[in-house]
Amino acid sequence: MSPDLKRFVYVLHSLANPDRQFVESAANVPMRIAAHNAGHSPLTATHRPWKLVAVVQFGTTPWAAGPWW
Repeated sequence: MSPDLKRFVYVLHSLANPDRQFVESAANVPMRIAAHNAGHSPLTATHRPWKLVAVVQFGTTPWAAGPWW
């Protein structure tokens, strides 16, 4: 992955289990949400469907991958 690629940190909220949230970074948020809702991620498959509640865009990968989130 190019270090110049824009990245997004996003927060998902489980509609099936309201106590569950999931935070991750990705370059293509719509594709990742579709994968989560299709059950392709073992960490989120059992709590789908997911709703996007927040997105923050970063100019470079290192900022999005930072340990602060």
